[in-house]
Amino acid sequence: NHEKYLFFVRYMKYLLYKYKLEKKRTLNELNLCYELERLAIQIAPEDFDITISSAEANFLHYRFLESSPPNPETRNLTLSKMKRTEDLLEKAEKMRKEDSNLQRLFVLYSYDKLRSVKGRTILTYDMKKESDALKDAIQRHAQSYLLYLPKSKTPDKETLSAIELSKSF
Repeated sequence: NHEKYLFFVRYMKYLLYKYKLEKKRTLNELNLCYELERLAIQIAPEDFDITISSAEANFLHYRFLESSPPNPETRNLTLSKMKRTEDLLEKAEKMRKEDSNLQRLFVLYSYDKLRSVKGRTILTYDMKKESDALKDAIQRHAQSYLLYLPKSKTPDKETLSAIELSKSF
């Protein structure tokens, strides 16, 4: 069982890596990640590596849907992927807060959510409060990201960009 579990974890990470490298993206890799998640959870239900990989798969799926032309049919799926990402990130944070990849995903997730709030035409008082909370979250996770990032690793450019751009909102 342990070898199966390791295979599932490594294969999920490979699929996520492959998805991010591809120019023409499809959901094949992400859908396979969901299947691997389902199988791995049967072996290790409360595992950090599966949780963080699942969070990343849901986040990438959300971004894929957001980059597509607006469609009322996919709106619920988009919201569902965003909510699932948030739930998985919070679950992973309870397991292992000191992970740079987790903090990186939190920054990117919070930045995307901030852009969504700021992109609305009319900003209510509650939206302003949510926007401020998201900016605070980005800064908090950015500090943790840089703190937990191994010295041998170069900081992710997209994450650094999100950190800087969030300051201008």
